[in-house]
Amino acid sequence: MDGWKDQETTAYSATKAMTAGNHTVVVEYYDSGYDANLTASWSQVVNQLPTATIASPANGKLFAVGATVNLSGSAVDPEDGNLPAANLSWNVVVKHCPDGSACHNHFLQSLTGSTASFVFPDHGTDPYYVEVTLTATDSQGGIGSKVIALYPDRAASCATGRIAVSYFNNKTLSGTPAATDCIDAINYDWGLGAPMPGVNVDNFSARYTTTQTFAAGTYKFSLTGDDGIRLYVDGTLLINGWKDQGATTYTKNKALTAGNHTIKVEYYDSGENAVAKASWVKQ
Repeated sequence: MDGWKDQETTAYSATKAMTAGNHTVVVEYYDSGYDANLTASWSQVVNQLPTATIASPANGKLFAVGATVNLSGSAVDPEDGNLPAANLSWNVVVKHCPDGSACHNHFLQSLTGSTASFVFPDHGTDPYYVEVTLTATDSQGGIGSKVIALYPDRAASCATGRIAVSYFNNKTLSGTPAATDCIDAINYDWGLGAPMPGVNVDNFSARYTTTQTFAAGTYKFSLTGDDGIRLYVDGTLLINGWKDQGATTYTKNKALTAGNHTIKVEYYDSGENAVAKASWVKQ
């Protein structure tokens, strides 16, 4: 501490990590005139915990199954300063959510150092995500941690004929998806729940995209939405129910040539009950 200047009575304080044993303390003082006050003391304080920071990846980031996830982090301790890599450890677990909400843990990997990596796992068709915890330990055994969640980008590897879906935590289908999936049918009545872990209960949107092989003929397309829902065939808007509403069904016929056609369904929920259903059948 340095208060070496003319001043009225002023208090200073600081903390410093000390090893066990003898230490020399020097206090120096001068008085310029008028009142003269000097008090100096020291006492052991409760250890303050370190703060861990995960630089990458970002919380909520999507990864394709089999992709390498590179981890980078650091920690600062009030007494020790920047902690060395040896004081940092990572714990990676799969949060398996078979009913879409209640999740349990599957241990995946433990790692050490300021940087590390693991391969994003395939945990089947049930909803799941990966929880990464960075733990920092200071010289006195104090622990601080930071937790992030990473989600599978199932849409990235969705096979032809299946339906790729991206969910967004807004009603405008904008920004980075909060979660993705690869499904066989659009037939959802979520009630008051969320579609997947990481997605809002209310005020979310979804985009469903698929390429299907059709025989030539006329097809009946049906949509049911609570709230907004719309359907495109080969980029052309066919059904538009893009508004706040209770569960409402729309139908429209369209003649298709033989071969592949792209179907896109977009949906948003404003609140309360959430329903999204879409189907098509040859007449």
